[in-house]
Amino acid sequence: MNKNTIRLKKLTTIFIIAFFILATIQILPSLFKREPKGIPSFKKNQIHMITLIYGNNEAEIQQINNQWVVKGTNGRSDYPADLKHIEELLQILLNLKKTEVVSTNPDKYALFEVDGRRVVTLEFNKGMSFTKAFGRKTTIYIGKPHAFNSTYFRVLPDKKVYSTNSDLTLLFYPFVN
Repeated sequence: MNKNTIRLKKLTTIFIIAFFILATIQILPSLFKREPKGIPSFKKNQIHMITLIYGNNEAEIQQINNQWVVKGTNGRSDYPADLKHIEELLQILLNLKKTEVVSTNPDKYALFEVDGRRVVTLEFNKGMSFTKAFGRKTTIYIGKPHAFNSTYFRVLPDKKVYSTNSDLTLLFYPFVN
């Protein structure tokens, strides 16, 4: 073999190795990158109860005999829930997506208002458990809106604050004033 053929084989080998190293550097992190915890996937018919807390006000909406009912408080009787709003509420939660992690610092919860001012708790039907972390209940702290149609939120027990491309403050209308 002549020198040019040997040189060409060496260069080809070096380029192939370099290509694999670069490809590995690009692909490997994405293989081990975990999706941040967030609301577990669920179907509408798996929800048994929804609790909405806004400041000192609380509304509990429960499915009784396949009907959504707002539980009465202060001596008031239970009354039928607005089905259109229940559907909208569940649709917002079903489509909840984490667009980015904005903080991992618990000291900043008040800044993003994910400190318990607005809370949604979903309780799933008996026998429906998603993970050890979630169990039958999922609690979502709804933060303040930011930018256009975006909201901060945090899902317990996760300590991270996320941003989403949804106005989650709509969850509280009209159940809690």
